[in-house]
Amino acid sequence: MDQGESQARRALHRFYGGQRCVVTGKGDAAVHHLDDNHHNWIFENIVPLRGDLNQSLESFRQSSRSKKLLPKPLDERLIPDALLGVALSHLRAGDFPSAYGTSRLGCFIATKHQSDFRAAVQLSTLAMYSSRPTRHICLAADTLARNTLGILKKNYLDVGSGVWAELVREIGCHYLDYGHNESFVRCKRISSKLLVEPANREEQITQDRIEQHDAFRRLREGEFAKGKDLLGEITEKMAKHGWLGGYANNMAHIIAAQIRGSRLDAAEETLEALERRIGKVEPPRGIELRNYRVKEGRLTWWTAYSILLRKADLLSEKGETGLAKEFIEGAQLIGEYCGISWSGMLPSKALTSSMLRKHWHILWTGWFDRGPA
Repeated sequence: MDQGESQARRALHRFYGGQRCVVTGKGDAAVHHLDDNHHNWIFENIVPLRGDLNQSLESFRQSSRSKKLLPKPLDERLIPDALLGVALSHLRAGDFPSAYGTSRLGCFIATKHQSDFRAAVQLSTLAMYSSRPTRHICLAADTLARNTLGILKKNYLDVGSGVWAELVREIGCHYLDYGHNESFVRCKRISSKLLVEPANREEQITQDRIEQHDAFRRLREGEFAKGKDLLGEITEKMAKHGWLGGYANNMAHIIAAQIRGSRLDAAEETLEALERRIGKVEPPRGIELRNYRVKEGRLTWWTAYSILLRKADLLSEKGETGLAKEFIEGAQLIGEYCGISWSGMLPSKALTSSMLRKHWHILWTGWFDRGPA
């Protein structure tokens, strides 16, 4: 095993938490190379996949290219629509790495073996969304480079404007997470032009989420009143279109803006209103995490993680550091379980302070044990 393969396998093990198949969730999976090049040992090119599924895909690929072999059917679990359903179930369960891996596998199958370019772009968008909480920006970049740009150049008309609009929205969200507000605004304009008249519920939700993230941008840029008013309107639209998780996410951003502005009483009132509507958001404890209910769809795992950090920030600002620590540890527990590494455009001052204290404690105790040089 060369160094590149060894590094890629270690990265895969860390990201996916072992060798669980991204499709079935069962252990002892083999390593599947997304581009079918078994020498391309980079982290972005491999996913854990059960041996029988790996073999089915390889047999299908070989028989499709050969004039002598009879075509062999692809395992039904590897059809792009089936993989889309599995990826969404991973998201509901809070398994962001597996949601990414399943979506990314579907991207390659849809493009290379099915010529289903619409499904490929839908799965690319889901792969990018699923990678955001993990903070692996390299995965989003690789998805665009190897799965999306080729379709954009050669098969644009096979996809549909609504699907492209959702992808552009997701690209804009990545920009927003990293503070590139102007690039987000450009993506917003492009996405809005693609959705002049939303034709179905999915396109309505895409339009709602574009407006939602523009309101988040306004909050971060200090336009609190305007951003809050917009989120009030958007929350009603999202509820009308069946996007139940919108309310909690919107309130988390308002709370963060209130804390940034040292409006702690207002933040506490907003938090109380949120919990009256969706129930208390408390830190999960130990094995209870497996049964931790995310408020029956009214709260995503990523939003639950974010709200726990908002509560920690509020408690920390009020000087209740001991209680704040419990909420930080609860968020970290969800993070470990779900593969969440950060809260996107809502950094937590309490979490940063906690990590710095831990870092300095390690440095100090190490120096104390060794003594000065």
